[in-house]
Amino acid sequence: MSRRKQKTGLAKTAQPARIISEIPNLPPIMQPETVGKWDLHDGSLTPRQVHEGPADGDGSSYDLVFSDGRRVPCAQRCVVGRMPKQPGENYDAYLVVDDPSQQTSRRHFEFGVTSIGQVWAMDLGSANGTFVLSNGTYVRLPEKKRTVLADNDVIRFGGLSAKVERRADRG
Repeated sequence: MSRRKQKTGLAKTAQPARIISEIPNLPPIMQPETVGKWDLHDGSLTPRQVHEGPADGDGSSYDLVFSDGRRVPCAQRCVVGRMPKQPGENYDAYLVVDDPSQQTSRRHFEFGVTSIGQVWAMDLGSANGTFVLSNGTYVRLPEKKRTVLADNDVIRFGGLSAKVERRADRG
C-alpha cells in the first residue's frame, strides 16, 4: 500500500504577483442620461448646442477621427468592431478595426447622428466597455443606450480611441 500525501492550501508560485501601473484608475461609473434634446451629461440642465447654424440633419459637419488615422463622417448609424458586415445587418457604415490589445469586441459600439444633428454613441454590450472622455471626466457608456457627444469628446474602446471633431467649413 502506498501512502499519498494530501495536498492542502495554495500552491506556491515562482514569482509574486505584479501590479501593472499602466492600467488607469478610472473614476466611479456615472450613467449619463439624455432626455429629448436635454443633455444631462454635464448636469447643467441646458440643451447642448452642437450646431452654430441651422441643423443640416445629416451629421456631415462632424467626423470621428480614430487613433489609427482614419476619419469617418458621422452618418445615420455606423458600427465599430473587429468583424466586417454580416448578412442581414443594416448600418450606413462599418468600421473594422485591428486592435493589437485584443480588447475590442466584434461589434463594440455604434455611433451616429440624430435628426437634429446631435452626435451620439452607444455601447453594444462589449466585454470591456466603451468610455467617453468629456471635459476631463471619463464616463462609461451605458449598454444599448444612446449618449449625446460634443465636439472634442474622445471615445475609448479596447486599446483604441476616436475623437469627435467638427469639420471645417468648406466655404
